[in-house]
Amino acid sequence: MRVIGGVIIGFCLAGILLVPCILGKSPPTLPKAGAADSGATTEVIVEKLIVVEKLIELHEFASLEELRSWLAEDDTDECIHLEFEDGVCRLAELLAEYDCDDYAFRLQRQAARSGFLMSVTIIEKQGKPHMINLACIGNDIYYIEPQTDEVWFRCHKD
Repeated sequence: MRVIGGVIIGFCLAGILLVPCILGKSPPTLPKAGAADSGATTEVIVEKLIVVEKLIELHEFASLEELRSWLAEDDTDECIHLEFEDGVCRLAELLAEYDCDDYAFRLQRQAARSGFLMSVTIIEKQGKPHMINLACIGNDIYYIEPQTDEVWFRCHKD
């Protein structure tokens, strides 16, 4: 930390200038640089919690077994929902629409948090568009039904 004009300026974390605050108050002031030393000691306590997410490099699943093992541990397919006659799924707690795209995007986010590459794609199911996930393993492309964790081979990349 530096003192400029009697004010603690802050410290730098990941390129972001942070101005420390003491319990939500303005930054504390200190005697101006070069001022005569009064012999007093100033103690400054800075309390600020900063969460910095570390970027991780995403990678493909190494094998079909690794993909299936990861899916078994992931809980995306266990989201609680109610199915109504019109086919719209709604969360029991929030009564918000939760359908195929919500499952697919959630599974994609979960994979990224675990360090894996996974995309979403749209297929035709019973004559209607349906969103699922896609994972590449080596030269093979697999489709994943995020609502059931079903995995099936789609094609080779080359």
